[in-house]
Amino acid sequence: MNPRLEAHLTAVQKVITGDKVPSNGAPIAPYRPGPQLVEFFNEFGFNDSYSWGGGFSTSERLLMSASASSMAEPES
Repeated sequence: MNPRLEAHLTAVQKVITGDKVPSNGAPIAPYRPGPQLVEFFNEFGFNDSYSWGGGFSTSERLLMSASASSMAEPES
């Protein structure tokens, strides 16, 4: 992945997930647990579900996966 694009996606990830920002160690948005992240992306056309114990390993992985798949799909 293009390093600049990866940096942009990481910044957006911090906002969507509520993860801490390395520069100051504080989140810049409310934390969203896995089920809320799945619900968020499903509002934009994804069709995912979240099951406890079999869910996503990290919110960052979920966001990067959703971002990559949406960029890979051709627009209709």
